[in-house]
Order: sequence, then C-alpha cells, then structure tokens
Amino acid sequence: MLSVTTPIRHAVVEARHARVEIAQSAVELAVAVPTILTSLPKPEALADTVRKIAAAKLKRKLLVEMSTFKISDKEKAAAVLRTRPAIR
Repeated sequence: MLSVTTPIRHAVVEARHARVEIAQSAVELAVAVPTILTSLPKPEALADTVRKIAAAKLKRKLLVEMSTFKISDKEKAAAVLRTRPAIR
C-alpha cells in the first residue's frame, strides 16, 4: 500500500470506491495503458520516471508530458525515451 498522509489516503479510498485503479509505479501504469500522461512536480521526477519507463520492455506507447518545465528539461526526457523506439 502507498505510504500516504490522511487526506491523500481518503482520496485513495474514494478513488477505489469509484473503481479507479491505482498503479504502484510509473512502469506498472505504463504496462497497462497505451497512452501515458505525466504532470510531475520537478524536472528530476520527470527524468527519473522516463528512465524507468525507457528501461522497461514495453510495447508501443505514447507519452504526453504536461508539466510546466523548461523545454530543455522536456527535450532531455525525450532524448531518453528515444532510446526505446516503441515510445513516442
């Protein structure tokens, strides 16, 4: 189970009651869906996430990055993902 604070725990419970599936990691999510939407708190979180997704053996995926980071941060992430031709 996620280690979360009480307000977040409440949101998780509500989401589960609404039949929302909660992945335990970015890779677990990426395995399950064709399109991955990211909006992360820091460029370092994006870099870590794309490294993990790129290292996974995934079928064709589309990753859409929606954070308000510098374009250079997004370009670095895109370069990592280009090492895996199955991810656009």
